[in-house]
Amino acid sequence: MKYNGFIKIGDWHLIEHDRLNISYPPSINSVSGVIAILVNNEPMFFGSTSHYGPRIRDFKHAINGNTQSARIHSNIVGALKANETVSLWIKDSPAPTKDKGALLRTYNPKWNL
Repeated sequence: MKYNGFIKIGDWHLIEHDRLNISYPPSINSVSGVIAILVNNEPMFFGSTSHYGPRIRDFKHAINGNTQSARIHSNIVGALKANETVSLWIKDSPAPTKDKGALLRTYNPKWNL
């Protein structure tokens, strides 16, 4: 993936009882943009958001249900259990939905349905 404008926030990690953990700076909590989740440096998911913090927490804690966040959570856990590296990237954007659409057309990531 070309990382134009994306900044790596960190890698996801499994903690006890298959729970997810990731550290991110509090300064991004209320910033809008595009989230990218990469597995072994391959883009697997792009999402647009008006606030990074709540979206990251949704992926971290959504363990049940049929929501997109629960599905992404499960995919991250599965990749980590397979000893793959799962990283979180962000790109600040005044038009995150438009930027996400362009990325989906370019990369066709597996976790976006």
